[in-house]
Amino acid sequence: MDERSEGRGRLITVLVAVIGVALSAVFFSMWLGARGIKAEEVSDYLDDEIEAATEVATKVVTAITTYDATTIEDRRTELLELSTGSFRQDYEALLEGGLGDALEDSAVESEGEIVDGPDVGFDSSDRALAVARVVQDVISRENPGGRTVFLVVRLGLVKENDGWKADSLKILSQQIL
Repeated sequence: MDERSEGRGRLITVLVAVIGVALSAVFFSMWLGARGIKAEEVSDYLDDEIEAATEVATKVVTAITTYDATTIEDRRTELLELSTGSFRQDYEALLEGGLGDALEDSAVESEGEIVDGPDVGFDSSDRALAVARVVQDVISRENPGGRTVFLVVRLGLVKENDGWKADSLKILSQQIL
């Protein structure tokens, strides 16, 4: 084989390789475009989910800050339906530890009002965080004049088959007046 034939063979090999890479890139790009998600689809999904997650966060934060001995069973039912994970376990432990009896013995009444939020942000399509500022007025037999508590709470939410549920709760700030 002469030098000229060898050069043509290499050139043809390089040319075939370049064309193959170019075609692969084109087909890969077309595949991504065909299966891709458009920005407006993401926006529509988040709009729907933020509304549902905010509704659950509002119910949970209100339920944990508005109660008395006569409504603890209603709150129990409501919160157990809206919770999962460590939030649910911690709440059940409080109930089993005599939360209802303690509220009744102390004649505790609490009324919470969300004054800011809940603001919801997503970690993923099935995990979110909600942050809310709450003013809670609490009266009891020992403190009939009451006290006001300012809270900033962070509620972790997870989407399960039947909707959003609270799975964690953290008090970020608490100030008692």
